[in-house]
Amino acid sequence: MDLDNLQIFIEVVRRGSFAAVARDRDVNPSSISRSVAMLENELGVLLFQRSTRQLEITEAGELYLERIEPIVEELQRARDLAADISAHPRGRLRITAPVTFGQIAIVPYLPELTTRYPDLSIELILQDSVDDLLAEHFDIALRLGPLRDSAFIASRLCDMNFVVCASPAWLEKHGEPKKPEQIAGQDCLV
Repeated sequence: MDLDNLQIFIEVVRRGSFAAVARDRDVNPSSISRSVAMLENELGVLLFQRSTRQLEITEAGELYLERIEPIVEELQRARDLAADISAHPRGRLRITAPVTFGQIAIVPYLPELTTRYPDLSIELILQDSVDDLLAEHFDIALRLGPLRDSAFIASRLCDMNFVVCASPAWLEKHGEPKKPEQIAGQDCLV
C-alpha cells in the first residue's frame, strides 16, 4: 500500500473534496481522484460516494479511516524521526586511518565536525598496521594503496604523492641517494 495514497484519502475526508486537497498539494484534482481510486481498487471497496456536487464517505470508508488514521500518523512520525536522524548524526563513529594521513587529513576537521554534530562521538584510531578491520568494528577505514580484501567496498578519495627531502647538511654528510633503498638504515624522519 502506498503511504501517499493513504495520506491523500485522510486529507480528502478532512477537507471534504478532491479539489481542496489538490489545491493544498498544488496538483491537478484528477491526480487526487486517481490516488483514491487506486486505494479503492486495492481494497476492493468504495471509500466515497461521488456525485457532481457532493462527496460523501461510505461506511467502509469511515471504518477504514478509523483504523488507518492512527497508523498513518505513526508511520509519518517514524519517517520524520528517520529523516531527523539522517540529518543529525548521533552515536559513536569509529574511524581508522594511517597515522600521517590521519594527522594531516582528518584531525584538523574534527573540531568542526563535533561542533556541527554535537551528538556524534568520534573515535579516531590512527595506525599504520592493517589488522582485521571487521573484527575491530570500524565504521570507516581509510587506507593508502590497493585494496587487499575484496570483501570491502573501496572508494578512491584522492591521489597521494610522496617526496623524499633532505637538508643540505644531510646530503653533504651522506651523499645524494639515487634509489629509496639507499636511505634504509640512515638516520631520518619519516
